[in-house]
Amino acid sequence: MYINSKKLNLAAVVNLLVILMISCTNNSPVHNKSIPVMSIDCQASDWDPYAGTFQLNISYKGTSSPVNASTLNVMVNNITVTSQLTIDNDSATGMITGLNTCDGVNVFATIADNAGTLTSASCSLPALAINYPANGTTIDDPLPALSIAYDYRTTGTGFTVSMDTDTITSLCGNTVSTGTVCQKPMGQYITPPGTHSVSAYRCFAHGGPCCDKTSVFAFVPPVPSVTILSPSGYIGSANANATILFSDTTNKLGLDPNTYNILVNGSSVTGSFTTSVNSTLPGFSLTPTSFTAQGSVSLGTSINNTLQASVTNLFYGVTGFASLSFTVDSTPPTLTIAQPVSGSASGGTSGTLLPYFIYPNAVIPYEVTYNDTQSGVNPSSFAISANGAAGTVSATSISATGTLPVMIPLTSGSNGTGVYTITAQVSDNVGNIGYGNSVISLSLADIGIDSATVAAGSQFTIPMNVFIDPSHAYGLGRYDISIDFNQSILNFVSVSGSASGYPGVAYASEFANPPNYYLISSGIDINAINQLASGYYPNPVGLFNVANLTFYAASPGTTTLTIIVNALNDTTGAAVPSSRVQSGTVTVQ
Repeated sequence: MYINSKKLNLAAVVNLLVILMISCTNNSPVHNKSIPVMSIDCQASDWDPYAGTFQLNISYKGTSSPVNASTLNVMVNNITVTSQLTIDNDSATGMITGLNTCDGVNVFATIADNAGTLTSASCSLPALAINYPANGTTIDDPLPALSIAYDYRTTGTGFTVSMDTDTITSLCGNTVSTGTVCQKPMGQYITPPGTHSVSAYRCFAHGGPCCDKTSVFAFVPPVPSVTILSPSGYIGSANANATILFSDTTNKLGLDPNTYNILVNGSSVTGSFTTSVNSTLPGFSLTPTSFTAQGSVSLGTSINNTLQASVTNLFYGVTGFASLSFTVDSTPPTLTIAQPVSGSASGGTSGTLLPYFIYPNAVIPYEVTYNDTQSGVNPSSFAISANGAAGTVSATSISATGTLPVMIPLTSGSNGTGVYTITAQVSDNVGNIGYGNSVISLSLADIGIDSATVAAGSQFTIPMNVFIDPSHAYGLGRYDISIDFNQSILNFVSVSGSASGYPGVAYASEFANPPNYYLISSGIDINAINQLASGYYPNPVGLFNVANLTFYAASPGTTTLTIIVNALNDTTGAAVPSSRVQSGTVTVQ
């Protein structure tokens, strides 16, 4: 089968010829302070192809160590010519004679410094050369652009190029004076696969000499590329969604879309796939050079599976293959909430039955471990909450830690205890989700005042809350509570009144300032008592705020805030039952 190819774009040909254009080149190594510098002044004008001579000029110098001129070695056309040169400390010159003109000029030189560090330089001036395909190489291009280089003093008269038994001189574009590009006759691919040759014949002007060069190369047809884009090594369900890319790597042959085949566990599933064309052969819109196949395959109960895909190119009948093993992972990760343990009460130790001083909002630490033996855990999927409030997360591939926010109930009917359901989840890398939960109870005795760190020169506020047993018949009437702290670290600023949610009690704070503590007291609103007696106001019971204490962080240091209860009475003057107290520390930085 033959498919016509378009002519090479002229600009592309010119660019290629510029790259391949023969000139004297010095391929010196990258220099640093320890490598000597060496160069060859290799000009075409120094070469007389008719006389077979070449004027060689080499320069060199040391960097970190002087050059040792006695180590200079120079080869021209693989023959050592060092003895024909005049060698100085920084250069070597000489006229090289007896050169075979059709071999051109190929120079390779080395030299070392006194420290033994070696450097080299080279240059090439070919008379006639077949650069592509180079002799002894293997190519997979079915329509190669043959690159032939020659000296500018040669002539096009009598210039011939042949490939195998075909003369293709007329297809060679002589676009520059030192090279040409030609292509196998249009409408034919290289055939058959195997060994082929390119020969070129060209003469120097003014009667010669004439040169004949041959390149023998091997042609191996390109293998289509088959890439399984999905699935990966694991999937999460018994339906495998697959995407496969088929490509002609040369973009010159095209693919036979009727030959693509897809197998799952040895059975053809090609009919479950649809294709979409990505690119086509230039000039042939119905011949794809790249297309994608997508489809879904039911795996049944199979856990370990193999996906195979193949496609054949149009002209040479060469088939490309790809294979992928994958596993159905339908097992979610295992997840354990190690802390807090379900059924436990976490936090501080129980206090005595005294007035209670507490932050209503607190945090508790947690630790969660998890594992997945198949596709592995995705740490970024981990999430945890307490009664729906999200916690902080620091997750690795095997565990997560952080804190959970909790709020002690502050309503009038509260008994000072909260029940918290901690829910955690994590998914594996295919989306299976593992869950875990822990149910804990937190009472007023279990959550203490957190230690706080504040900046020197700042103000901060601490709430004071009182817990009244809801079974008590009367609410809070009067309290006298003092606070003790190190006044060289903290300064007391002010106290604000009570929560407005309990209008049955008005709080008119009074202050005393003994040497080491502040007294905070509240009296009874007589009008409120009358209204309470008439049943207009509910008794303030449960956990509720009675004051907010504002401090100024004066100097760096750490102090303990201590609560001292002087009196706590209900609206009848009787002592209030079932209350608690705790204290915390404050560090000023």
